Amino acid sequence: MNFNAKKFKEIFKYADNLRYICFAHVCTGWFLLTFCRVFTQLILRSCCTCVHFSVLKNMAHSNENVDFMKYAIEEAPAAAFYIPEYFNDKEEEFYTQQIYSAPAPKWTSLSARRLLNYGGIVGKKGLIQVNDIPFWLRALMKRVCKSVPLFTPGNEPNHVLINEYLPGQGIMPHTDGPAYFPVVANITLGSHTVLDLYETETKNYIGSFLLERKSLLIISEQLYVNFQHGIKEVKEDEISEKILNYKLCSEKYSSEEKIPRKTRISITIRNVPKTITAFAAVFNNRA
Repeated sequence: MNFNAKKFKEIFKYADNLRYICFAHVCTGWFLLTFCRVFTQLILRSCCTCVHFSVLKNMAHSNENVDFMKYAIEEAPAAAFYIPEYFNDKEEEFYTQQIYSAPAPKWTSLSARRLLNYGGIVGKKGLIQVNDIPFWLRALMKRVCKSVPLFTPGNEPNHVLINEYLPGQGIMPHTDGPAYFPVVANITLGSHTVLDLYETETKNYIGSFLLERKSLLIISEQLYVNFQHGIKEVKEDEISEKILNYKLCSEKYSSEEKIPRKTRISITIRNVPKTITAFAAVFNNRA
């Protein structure tokens, strides 16, 4: 059998060209696949953003015409206000999703709960401001301001703590302290809890607030300054005559009824009058 070198070269050249063609097809396929994947992600992200803005736009006009004074808790020391069903189910779901989309390093784990801190660190000299409040949370703060006339001009909220409480978790009785403007707004999502009140000087228990899911609680004036508040570390709460806001609750419970807790998200919105930038705080510490 005679060896045909010319034919062999043609076959080798054809195979070499075929290899480049296959490589080009693979590269083209990879590029198209990557492009489609990135394009799809951009479309989905754009759609989600549009949905977020649409949801926030609708939410911005919610609760604008709230008759605030009719939600005063008359059985409590001055002054407390409780608005049940402040959110609907879709709004509760939206805010819950936004909270749990926070990256893991943003969460701070404590012994009895974990939390997210937005707006900065509260220190002895005031709030060391950090510009980390997401747009959805800023919209929520504005919404609360429209509903609560107690946040006067110049004292709008600038700090938010978001706590996650599992069943059986709570917090010791405490006051928020003089660093804050004496008005606090607290939102409850996911599950109810019972907030207990105590006189600061005598430590005497004076009653409790039942905080239902989707509700808004406002504490101000003497109740803010002269009383402590805390949450017992229990897995269920018993309804009694000590629930000071019972008349305002959206649901009616029988006496001594026990309500099991689920995972609760607490959003605490406040104002810190004295503010300082992070740069100024570092500079002052070095001085």
